[in-house]
Amino acid sequence: MSDTVYSLKTRAEFSASRKELIALEWLCQICHTEDPDMLPWPKEVPECLFFFGSENDEIIAALGLYRLDPDSCEIKMMTSPEHRRRGLFSAMIDELYSHPEYNDTNFFFCVRPDDRITRLAVESLNPEKLADSFRMDLNLPAPQKFMSVPTDYEVPPLFMTVSREEPSQLFYQFALNGPVIVPDAAFCRADLTPQGTGACFFNFEVRPKLRGKHLGETALRMVLRDLASRHVDHLWLHVEEDAEAAVNLYKKTGFRVTETLSMYLF
Repeated sequence: MSDTVYSLKTRAEFSASRKELIALEWLCQICHTEDPDMLPWPKEVPECLFFFGSENDEIIAALGLYRLDPDSCEIKMMTSPEHRRRGLFSAMIDELYSHPEYNDTNFFFCVRPDDRITRLAVESLNPEKLADSFRMDLNLPAPQKFMSVPTDYEVPPLFMTVSREEPSQLFYQFALNGPVIVPDAAFCRADLTPQGTGACFFNFEVRPKLRGKHLGETALRMVLRDLASRHVDHLWLHVEEDAEAAVNLYKKTGFRVTETLSMYLF
């Protein structure tokens, strides 16, 4: 493995190289020809980092990773079929841990249940098998088509603020009965795609003491209306299969299960 060169690049750095773009497209093509059940490369995630393994100026393995929260990342990995069974996946994970910003990071890896090739490669590293998760998707209507939903319950007034830490990341915070200083009711995050018309939804949480009071549905509908006003027309998320309350909440606001995924933790 001594002749393998590793490089970690931001999307902007990677996109500036037409040669690397073409090489990655070719790697995607041959990997999906060999393994059609493999999850697609995360082109739609704006803050994704790219980690490459190259030999003789040829990309033979690629790993995409993006932050779920300060302590964890989701990763996707591709290895050229002719270079498999060489321990590249394990070597790239070890190399990532050598970077200071990742040495205490939890890495999550999603696999389609029918993707035997990827599943065996992941399981060979003895990760922790977690509960299966759902991918859920929602096509958003235009903002003027959002209607208030009649309810037979009362919800206290919620105040929402939206902030950005990165140009493509929206952070939503909610407070009761006044402007948000501390998000005492709920919070979540949405990462916009490079085109700005799609978003991945993360970390939606209602404070424990306020659960069961319909605040989650109200807050989520406020987020959806705001995203629609920003011309986002498609939204997706991952949620644990056994998180029944969360799954029901997302279904109530229009999300539908589109895929079941196996989840592993490194």
